[in-house]
Amino acid sequence: MKIEIKKLIEILKATPSNVSDFNCVLETALIFFDSRKLVSGGIFVAISTAKNDGALYIKDAMSKGAVLAIAESNPDNSQNVLLVEDSVKAFQELGKYVRSKYKRLVIGITGSSGKTTGKALIVQMLSAFSRVFAGETSFNNHIGIPYNLCRLDFDSDYAVFEMGMDHAGEISLLTELVKPNVAAIMNVFPMHIEYFKEFKDIAFAKAEIFEQTVRPNGKAIINADTNFAEEVLIPQAQQAGIKEIITFGKKGDITLKSCNFTSDGQTEVEIGVGDNIFKHRDNGLGERFAYNATFAVAVATALNLDIAKALQAISSFSPLKGRGKVSKITISQGVTITLIDDSYNGQPEAVHQAIQTLNMMKCPEGARKIAIIGRMMELGERSEEEHRAVGRVLAESTVDIVIGIGEETKAMLAEVPSPKDKIFQESVDGLFEMLTTKLLMQGDIVLIKGSHYASRVFEVSEKLLALVPPFSAEKVCK
Repeated sequence: MKIEIKKLIEILKATPSNVSDFNCVLETALIFFDSRKLVSGGIFVAISTAKNDGALYIKDAMSKGAVLAIAESNPDNSQNVLLVEDSVKAFQELGKYVRSKYKRLVIGITGSSGKTTGKALIVQMLSAFSRVFAGETSFNNHIGIPYNLCRLDFDSDYAVFEMGMDHAGEISLLTELVKPNVAAIMNVFPMHIEYFKEFKDIAFAKAEIFEQTVRPNGKAIINADTNFAEEVLIPQAQQAGIKEIITFGKKGDITLKSCNFTSDGQTEVEIGVGDNIFKHRDNGLGERFAYNATFAVAVATALNLDIAKALQAISSFSPLKGRGKVSKITISQGVTITLIDDSYNGQPEAVHQAIQTLNMMKCPEGARKIAIIGRMMELGERSEEEHRAVGRVLAESTVDIVIGIGEETKAMLAEVPSPKDKIFQESVDGLFEMLTTKLLMQGDIVLIKGSHYASRVFEVSEKLLALVPPFSAEKVCK
């Protein structure tokens, strides 16, 4: 979106500092908050934190071609700086302004798990019907959302945003910026629970997405099977004044009728819409991918799109990096393993689901199933019990070897009985070398699961995947 500097001053209630041309027209899509990524003609938002003063990078930004900076100070007396009281809030105000000028349909997605995959799936589906704006992947917080809003493509008919949170009130802020026409909650799990008094409060925090859904024709999409759907999510949508609420899942309006797993690592799904049954074959392995397909049909229904065409559009969708992608990897001559790279999200329910996926898979004779589980974070007082619960799931599973990464996983390993082998490591340091030189055998199936940066198990996945170009696993399911 093109905008004059004088209009920016008005929107941001800014004070100009050494501005040479108030009529200069800028492009909001060229806005950046990282001076290392600036391009010529860009706008630099100098974001300050407790450890870092963004204004100190204005000079560097200008040397890289920035034509304007938005900052709380101008320490080097640089040219073309707009001074604001709070650069983050100014960034949000600009994003809100750009959104107010976009008159097409906006879909907002939140949930404890699967937001990025859900967004990517919906973008691929909608692309079969019209032009879609997606923005940067995982830019889903108080800075990432205005960044993506400023980049809105006004030639698109749809815009899709994911919204994340770890505290109450955060979704409320984001939905005020995004103002979705369709607001969706994919699930509610006890993620970030250390920041909440009780589990139910997470559901209320997710339901904040309904507060600013566009009226009078705004729609809500809710997972009917998730925690607190009937107790919190649906009533909160109704209380917000949303007239059309579409549920999905085994108990939903859009009904997950059946879910079966094929020998080539795919999921066959039957989805009910009214009196019609639609069949779909998903490239992901596990029930969560069946829910994703059902969610996509719910969005298509909300937008009055052709369901068969929508499902055809997502038939080629594959799991994203770190989110359940199944690959075969050759470790050395004569040793090829199957890797389930699920290393991005490590909240308890997601770990349980990943273990269930591993249960479905069939090892060649003499091979083993190995689960590498990183510590789960932000669980507060529930941490030990949640880790023990994972251990109990592992105890009942078909897993042969369990590797726990991080101090918290000792509680998990304590629940895993013999004859299963147990290995504990404080960190992932040396794990790749141990796997590739000592542990892995021909035909082994390896699940890597954990909180992304907390346990760093993704580093092991990346090293394994870098050995050779991966290709789709074959005949790995019962």
